Parts: sequence; structure tokens; C-alpha cells
Amino acid sequence: MKVLIIVRGIPGAGKSTLAKKLTVVNGNRIAAGPFEADNYMVDSAGKYAFDPKRLGYCHNRCLTDVENAMIDGEETIVQSNTNTTFKEMVPYLELAERYDYKVQTIIVQADFGSVHGVPADKLAQMKARFQF
Repeated sequence: MKVLIIVRGIPGAGKSTLAKKLTVVNGNRIAAGPFEADNYMVDSAGKYAFDPKRLGYCHNRCLTDVENAMIDGEETIVQSNTNTTFKEMVPYLELAERYDYKVQTIIVQADFGSVHGVPADKLAQMKARFQF
């Protein structure tokens, strides 16, 4: 069985940490990913640098990488973006259907503080629109 795991939550909830644990166990890669739009928000020195103008590109790149993993036949794929609304997950759900992947969603609700410095008002907006 092929599985796409979608990890959801607001910034600082622990999505990336969990996603990494779902892809590597005891130093062994057990799943493809984690695929995150944030992976493409890095500058030439490899440091995270949020740029709202790059959001569309970053999300498209993440989606493309997930599709390529499906084309490659990866058994388990982990995608970890905020996915606050069902609409944000639709492209991944459509890929899963096209390539015959079962979907498992995991909602992470901890509050470790955003490592990316997301302002409190933006976090509140994301919490308010989060669809369970």
C-alpha cells in the first residue's frame, strides 16, 4: 500500500520535527520527504529567508516534488505544510487519487513558538481559519 502522510498545523506546532521523525528512523530513511514549502525559502547561504513573493513558487515546487516521489513509486511520502484549510490540501489529495495513494493526515497542535518569527496576529489568523 502506498501512503501520503499530510502533516498539518500552524507555525511552531512541531510539524517539521514530526515530519522528519516520520521519514528517518535510527538513521535509516523510511519515507520520502519531508516535503515542505519552507524548504525553498532559503537564501544562497542556506539560511531561511521568508519572502511572501516566493510563496506561490515554493508551494508549486513542493507539490511537484511530491508528485515526482509518487511517479518514482515511493511507498510512503511525507508532506508538511500548514494546510490550515481543506482547500490547501486539495492538490495533494488529487495527486494521491491519481497515483493511487492512501492519505493519512496528522494535525499537530503543540506550541513550541515559530522558529520563523511569524507575527502573533498572523498566527491568530491561521488558528481562526484552521479546519479540522
